[in-house]
Amino acid sequence: MKNIRKEDFKAWNEDMVKKYDPDAYHHHPNPVVRYIESKRVRKVIDLLNLNKEEVLLEAGCGAGNILEGLDCRKIIGVDLSLYMLGKARQKNIDHVHLLGADIESLPFRDQRFDKIICSEVLEHVMDPQRAISEIMRVLRDNGLLIISIPNEDLINFFKKILIKLTWFRLIFPKQNRAGCSYDIPDDMTDEWHLHMLNLRILRGMLGKNIKITAYKGIPFDFLPLRYVLRCQKG
Repeated sequence: MKNIRKEDFKAWNEDMVKKYDPDAYHHHPNPVVRYIESKRVRKVIDLLNLNKEEVLLEAGCGAGNILEGLDCRKIIGVDLSLYMLGKARQKNIDHVHLLGADIESLPFRDQRFDKIICSEVLEHVMDPQRAISEIMRVLRDNGLLIISIPNEDLINFFKKILIKLTWFRLIFPKQNRAGCSYDIPDDMTDEWHLHMLNLRILRGMLGKNIKITAYKGIPFDFLPLRYVLRCQKG
């Protein structure tokens, strides 16, 4: 992991959020990028199987791209980044309460939520194991957790091929003709991703008290650039 002090992490993360704005994925001029992100969001919502009477938390809600597709009795979205929370508030999602908080120290009582989403977040935090422990603390017994992670090994494998063929910057230019400044790095672990995650590593982090009841590769099971998992608290 990069040598970042805890007291510097929030400011560093804010810089990374502005440089590699996650919201830009959803509006990227490359249709492949947009397709992968939209499919991830749909799969998260599908696996959630949300009941309108339930209370839900999104831990690391970003710009609210998942939250705006949800409907239940009470929804709370937390994020460390004020910049991303500002973007989420601009969506005017009336039924969602947004809060600035660190998911490694959630400001909620034990077993507060029926279901929790943590999508594309764990690779960015200082201590993903602590974040998972906090999520499990505030999730009720038998509650559902939906996690998604990037499959870094496969992503970097394809990036290296495209770079070697000199196609990478043709497909993902640093400044495209549509004016989008989002820059996909050659290797995200060089910058904002503090942890190299894959399905095996995540299974180890979840431990024995969390049962994975379903998972899907995004965009396809045979091409899992991302994984979306439904987990049940034992």
